[in-house]
Amino acid sequence: MIKYFFNKHMYKAVQGAVKLTPPPALEAYFQWARARGIRWDKIEYPVLFPPGYIGSRAIAPIQPGEPIIIAPNPSLLTTKVALNSEMEEIYDQNKDLFSERNSRYEDLVLITFLIWEKYKGENSEWYDFIVSQPECPEVLQDWSIEEIKELQDEDLEYESKSQLATEMKIYSSWKKVIKKYPQYFKPAMMVYKEFNWAYKIIGTRTFGKFVPYATFTPIGEFLNHNNTETFYCYVHPDEVPDSSSRYDGFKDFEDHDDDIAEKNPIISVTCQTLVSVNKEGNTNFDESLKNKFNKIKKEAEEIDGVEFMEKMNKEEYQPPGVLLSESDEKQLRIVAGPNDRYEEGSEVYMSYGRYSNRQLLCVYGFSLKDNIYNYARIKPNLTHFTNNPEQIRHIRSFKLDRPCAFKIRAQHLCLDLIRAIRALRWKSSMSEKAFFNPADIELELETFEHAKFILERWLSCYPTSYEQDLQLLQENPPMRLYFALTYRSEVKRILKKQIQLINVTIGILLKLRTQMDLDLALIPIEEYEQQEEVQENRRAIDSYLRSLKSSQLSS
Repeated sequence: MIKYFFNKHMYKAVQGAVKLTPPPALEAYFQWARARGIRWDKIEYPVLFPPGYIGSRAIAPIQPGEPIIIAPNPSLLTTKVALNSEMEEIYDQNKDLFSERNSRYEDLVLITFLIWEKYKGENSEWYDFIVSQPECPEVLQDWSIEEIKELQDEDLEYESKSQLATEMKIYSSWKKVIKKYPQYFKPAMMVYKEFNWAYKIIGTRTFGKFVPYATFTPIGEFLNHNNTETFYCYVHPDEVPDSSSRYDGFKDFEDHDDDIAEKNPIISVTCQTLVSVNKEGNTNFDESLKNKFNKIKKEAEEIDGVEFMEKMNKEEYQPPGVLLSESDEKQLRIVAGPNDRYEEGSEVYMSYGRYSNRQLLCVYGFSLKDNIYNYARIKPNLTHFTNNPEQIRHIRSFKLDRPCAFKIRAQHLCLDLIRAIRALRWKSSMSEKAFFNPADIELELETFEHAKFILERWLSCYPTSYEQDLQLLQENPPMRLYFALTYRSEVKRILKKQIQLINVTIGILLKLRTQMDLDLALIPIEEYEQQEEVQENRRAIDSYLRSLKSSQLSS
C-alpha cells in the first residue's frame, strides 16, 4: 500500500489506527505459521490505518538490525518445494515449459502447484496459507479504460495492455499442456480466473533476488511497501544480516524498474550518434574541423564504452558475501534497516525494491507520494534538439526521427538530456572540449534554455495542471483514482522541480558570464528558489558544478 508517516527513518506512532479482529481463517493461518516456526513477535496484523488500508503495526519498539519476521527454511513455499510435489510428473514431461529453457518457468511451476494445492482444500499442507491470500489481488490490469486514462500516460496505458497480452499468451501455453493431465486438473481448475489468481499472487507476494528460488514467505506479505531500508535476507541463524553492499555500483535514487513496452519504438542516443548527426550539419569541412571531429569521435567512443560496461556490470552484479545456496538450517529474515527505527504504534514496512511509481502500479497496483525512486519519463524526438536543417535532414534520412527517452528525477539535473542538446547545438567555431563538457558559456546557456523549453512544453501538454491534481487529491477520491492522481501529480512535480533546477543553473551561468567567481555565483538565485531550498538544489546540480570547475569554462 502507501506510506503516510516517515521522518528521517524514525517511524512514529500512527494516530487513528485501529486493530481489527482477525477472522477465523486468519487466526488459523497465524497458528499454522507459528507451528512451522515462523516468528513475528513485535508486530500485529490486521491494523486499519488512515485513510483506510490494512497493514502491520509495531507493538514494541523495533531497533536497527532487529528481525521483524523470521521464517525457517522449511516454512517457505519455493519453486523447489513445488518441483518435488505431486506435480513432478507434469514438470518432468514438459521441460520446455517447466525448466530453465523457459524464462518464466518458476512462475509456471508455482502457478501449477498453487492451483493444485488450492483444489485439495483442507488436505493441502498449505491450506491455511492459500485461503489467507486475496481472492483477486488488484493490479493495473484490473483498472477500467477510464481509470487508466486518469494516469495521463499513454505509455503506461499501453504497458497495461501489453502485460495482459503477455499473460494471456502464457496462459494459453500453460493450458495446452495442463489439459493433457485430467487425472490432476479438472476443467474448473484450468479456467483463466484460476490461472490469473495464481499469476497475481506470485507477482505480488514472492521474494526472488536474494533467495535461492522464487519464494513465498508466510506472514511476510503483511508488510506494506515503503522507501525504507528494512530488507530481507536468507542467512544462517548466527549470521548478522548486512545489506550495505547490496546495491554497490548503483547511483543514488536509481530505480530497478523492468523495461517498459513501447507502442512506438524509441532510439538509444549514444555519444557516437550525436557526433554523427552534428557532423552532417557542417558544410565547410576543412582539415582543422576534421581534426576536431576526430578528437570528438574518440571521446564519444570512450564515453559509450564506459557507459556500456557500467550497464553490463549492473546487469551481472551479485553482492559480495551473498551465498544463495539452500540449507534447512537457514532462515529468511525481514530485518529493520541500519537507520530504521519503529516506535510502538508505528506502521512497520519493508522495501519491495527500488521501484518507481510506474513499476509499483504495474506490479502491485498502487503509487506513492515522494517516492525517491520515481521519475518523469519524457520522449522528445531527436529533431527537437536542433534547428540546423542539415542535421534534421540527416536525422530523417537515417530514420533517427523517433522518440528518445529520458528519465527526469527531482534529485539531480538530467545530464543525459543536457548532453544531447549540447552536442547538437555545438558549432564548429567552438572548442572540441565543449562538445561533451561545459566549456563554452554561450553554448551552456543555449543548451539549458532549450532544455527548459522542452520540459515546459512537455508539462503543458497534460490535460490538467499539477495544482489541479493536488486539489482533486483533497476531495477523498476512490482508491484507484487516488493512485492515478498521485501518479500523475508526482510526474508533474518532478518536471517542475527539474525546470527549477535548470533555472537555478541558468542563473549561475549568467553570473559566471560576468566573470564572477564560481563560489560567489552559487549564492541563492532569489528569482527561482527559496532560502530553504538552496542546499537541496546545490546538491542536485553538484555533478554539473564539478564539471564546470574542471572544464575551465570560457566566454
